[in-house]
Amino acid sequence: AGLTAFSLIIDIAELVADDAAAASPDTAAWANAVQSDGGDIRCTDESDTELPFDLIDWDYNSGSPTGLIRVKRSLTANTSTEKVRVWVGTTGTAIAYDANDVSGFGSDNAYISSFEGHYPTREGTGSSAYDRTAHGETATLVTDVGWSGDALSFDGTHGGVTLMSSRPLDGGAEFTIMASVNADDMTADRGIFYSDIHGGNYPILFWLDNDTTDKFAALVTCSDSATTGSVYSGTTVSANTDYHVALVWDGTNVRLYINGAEDTTGSFPVSLTSAALKSDTGTYTIGNDQNGAKDFSGTISQVSILSAALDSDWIAHE
Repeated sequence: AGLTAFSLIIDIAELVADDAAAASPDTAAWANAVQSDGGDIRCTDESDTELPFDLIDWDYNSGSPTGLIRVKRSLTANTSTEKVRVWVGTTGTAIAYDANDVSGFGSDNAYISSFEGHYPTREGTGSSAYDRTAHGETATLVTDVGWSGDALSFDGTHGGVTLMSSRPLDGGAEFTIMASVNADDMTADRGIFYSDIHGGNYPILFWLDNDTTDKFAALVTCSDSATTGSVYSGTTVSANTDYHVALVWDGTNVRLYINGAEDTTGSFPVSLTSAALKSDTGTYTIGNDQNGAKDFSGTISQVSILSAALDSDWIAHE
């Protein structure tokens, strides 16, 4: 009961092609059609309305069509039975998993997922955390950052994880930053995600704030210098406790979600109406700012970075 919006995981390896010209479903036809970067995949409902999705665990190095598609699905009612169609376009033709009108699909190199990076953090060893979208934005662990099971481990005194020198959120009108965090020490401010350094004139600051009561905090600044200033959660944060957090800007308001629920008892949501996020230089950082002044202590995992504002239904089912 009540299940009307959820994330649907589709195994690409289980999909087969089913087009009007095929005598029977053909796995090879699907495999041969998919571009090496997955950039021509589309997901729609039965009315051919596009559904937001991302590629996770995509084998973009070899280009083989293996991995998972995560699709945001909303049903019209708890008891409804509806299909999700997965499309792939090739040069001059289009093949659909569920044969139907393919008008409007089939253009090459049109990767539409708003996920700029998704880091499941399941490596467990080494100095790299791999982006499982087709963008392939590998993150680098620096200075004493290690692993704790399926999570990045920070010692509270050094390091961070650097990623995305392309800075895909800069200049955009929306974003979402999501992560699972567990701080084992909160005697100082602890960085979760920074676009730059901890200061009042930089695009995105997202941290755990050390005060009389410890809270999540953020600051967002746009290209016209419009800013939220520092804003704080109403939720008090406890050490050695798992939290799933999502910082979202939809072009009108900056919102904070904690464990799937919007936090509205502190400074959030806060109005920020502007044309574009401020742009800057350098790389993004997980678990610190660029100056190494906001060292996280504990673990961070399941990091997702999007150039769109996910809605509350999607976040609730992360």
